[in-house]
Amino acid sequence: MANVDYVTIRGASLADALAALKAAADVTKVVERPRSTTLLNSDERVELSASPRSWEPDTIVVEVYLGGSEEEQLALSRRVYDYLVENTDWDVELDSDNAEDTIASRIRATT
Repeated sequence: MANVDYVTIRGASLADALAALKAAADVTKVVERPRSTTLLNSDERVELSASPRSWEPDTIVVEVYLGGSEEEQLALSRRVYDYLVENTDWDVELDSDNAEDTIASRIRATT
């Protein structure tokens, strides 16, 4: 079974999150599905799937897939995470089904 990394975004609309993800992963094609949006780039091994959480408003979960080594996939996931941290004010978390704990997390303080 393929390893999946997860980038969870809190505090963003789906449209804003998709725009940021397009820039972060050099997306060239967007495929709308009934419950998620699939983002593809020129590397046919790369796929990001973004889905809003119905029970958690303003939360989007991005599943990151890369048909390569675990190191390559984590590098892509980290690039997406780092882009979001550097270019947005959203809460962002990076996790993997291959990790025992959260890999990285940035939570903005609310006032």
